[in-house]
Amino acid sequence: MATDPHPFVCFAGRYSVAWIDHLAKTGDPDRGSTALHDPLAVAAVTHPGLLTFVDAHLAVQLDGVARGVLIADQRPGLTPNARIAVAVDSGGFAEHFTACLRRL
Repeated sequence: MATDPHPFVCFAGRYSVAWIDHLAKTGDPDRGSTALHDPLAVAAVTHPGLLTFVDAHLAVQLDGVARGVLIADQRPGLTPNARIAVAVDSGGFAEHFTACLRRL
């Protein structure tokens, strides 16, 4: 027996589709999806196996045309000060994310 979805699931689905439609009208018409940065950030903490991490040296440019830009540098000789995600198992993340929504 199917149950009604949690109100948040309906909200998230409705506004995700609206955002995809907006991007199609104002940006790349071939884009058929939207980035899920916030849920992926949570997954990076709770399910880090979904991402590939590497050590890198991070620095923020403090002046010039690139002021405020975060630079991730992996050149030899620089001391790493962070681990950064460089790849994601998108299929695994999609399964995890939809499973979380189904549990609501």
